[in-house]
Amino acid sequence: MEGHRRQNRANSSSLFVAGFVFVLLAGVSIFLFFYTRSTSLHDAEVAFELAASDTATRVENRLGDYLDLLVNLRALFAASDDVRRDEFAAYVGSLEVNERLHGVQAIEFVSVVDGLERDDFIASV
Repeated sequence: MEGHRRQNRANSSSLFVAGFVFVLLAGVSIFLFFYTRSTSLHDAEVAFELAASDTATRVENRLGDYLDLLVNLRALFAASDDVRRDEFAAYVGSLEVNERLHGVQAIEFVSVVDGLERDDFIASV
């Protein structure tokens, strides 16, 4: 009977140690899971913020380029009392709009013509 008690105690001790090791390793696994998940989420948030910031900077720069185009065109007309079509075409061509500003679909030259000058203007074009 004494041997049977020792055997039960040994089995109980072994079972206790096995259970303790299992709980300890499960706890470590759960901790590592949450730590890894938290780190991954943080890394993803940082990557997103960098990408969003980069995109915002590109949009701002592109809008600045389009505004520069408008300011340059205004300067052309401010520098001359009478801008002719050929001058306008040469100026716009020198800006290399098609190569630099892909979003621009058209830049038009439209003269304001008084009704009395209409026939003369049509003949000149």
